Formats: sequence, C-alpha cells, structure tokens
Amino acid sequence: GGGGNDTLKFNGAGMELNLALMGKQLHSIETFNILGTGDNSMTITPQSVLDHSEYSNKITITGNSGDVVNLIGAWVPGMGKDSGIYTFGQAVVVTIGVRVDQS
Repeated sequence: GGGGNDTLKFNGAGMELNLALMGKQLHSIETFNILGTGDNSMTITPQSVLDHSEYSNKITITGNSGDVVNLIGAWVPGMGKDSGIYTFGQAVVVTIGVRVDQS
C-alpha cells in the first residue's frame, strides 16, 4: 500500500481473505481483485474498510459471479441491492461482478 490506488490481486482458487483478521498486515489497499483462477471470497467488516483503506474509507472488490464478498454488519445497499455499492457509517464497499452475502 501507499499513496494512490493500490490493488491486491488473487492468483489462485479457493482463496479466502478476512480483512477483519488481517490487523495491520495490510494497509492502504483500495482495490481487491479476487477473480484469480477460480472461486474466491472476502469477508469485510466496516472497521476493516476503515483500517485498510487509510484515506478514502472505501474499497473496491472485483471478480466474477463465482466469487463472494461477505459483508458483516448492517450494510446499506446504495440505489438498490444490485447497485454494487454498500455503506456502513463512513465505510464504503464497491463490488463489481461478485456475489454479495450480508449477515
């Protein structure tokens, strides 16, 4: 991470990233490309967005319909559930092409 828009790209299949468990191991990452070579997943809490995006309070996740983003907490879909934008307080998640599960 650092200044600008930094991307973490998955290169495999069956990969799972739980941002809430990463602590300070990742920071200043604004985009996560979880497409890889098969289905992958991410789990995100509002605090993990704030901790890992550093300046923007927003992260973007790209992938395909086999990839899953698990949003933990009462995220609010923007402009309807299919918009791909979810907010929780100051935290913003933008999803492109992935399936979103909320719990």
